[in-house]
Amino acid sequence: MTIDTFISKIDTLKNNLEAEGQRSTLISAVTGLSMIKERIQKKEGVGKYSDNEVATESFFAQNKGGREFKKKAKGSYKAFRKASGRQVQFVDLTFTGRMMNNIQIRGVKSTGQLKFETTAEPNQPEEEDKLRGHNKRYGKVLTLKPDEEETLQEDFNTRMVKFVKNALK
Repeated sequence: MTIDTFISKIDTLKNNLEAEGQRSTLISAVTGLSMIKERIQKKEGVGKYSDNEVATESFFAQNKGGREFKKKAKGSYKAFRKASGRQVQFVDLTFTGRMMNNIQIRGVKSTGQLKFETTAEPNQPEEEDKLRGHNKRYGKVLTLKPDEEETLQEDFNTRMVKFVKNALK
C-alpha cells in the first residue's frame, strides 16, 4: 500500500467514523433495551408484590379469574395477578404487555467527538404515564446494571475496532 493510498483510507475512515459510531451506538442501545426488558420481565423484576389489601375497583381484569377476583371489595394486587394467571414472584411491570412493547429507542444523539447518547421511552402517552409512575415507585427502571453495561461496551468496542481494521485494509 502506498502512502497516498493509506492517507486516502485514513481520510475515508475519518469521514465515516461518526456515522459508524452512531450505528454502533444504536445497535448497543437496542441490545441494552432487550437486556433490560428480559431481566425485568423474566429474571428478577424491579421489586416484590405486596400483600397489602386495597380497593379492587382500579384493577384491570382481562380474564374470568380477574373478573371474579375484582368482585371483592378489597384484595391485594398480588392476589389479583395470581387470580388472573400472572406470575407473582417479582414485579415484572407486565400485565397486558403494552407498556414494555411500546418502549423504543428514540434515535442517537451526538454529544461531542465520538460520544453519543440514546433515550428509551414508550411511543404512546398512556404508556409514558405508566412508565413515569413505575419510575416514581421503583426508581429509574430502564437502567442497565454494571455487568450489562460492561457487555455492551465490549461489544461496541469490538464493532468499532473491526470497522477501523476493515477501513484500513
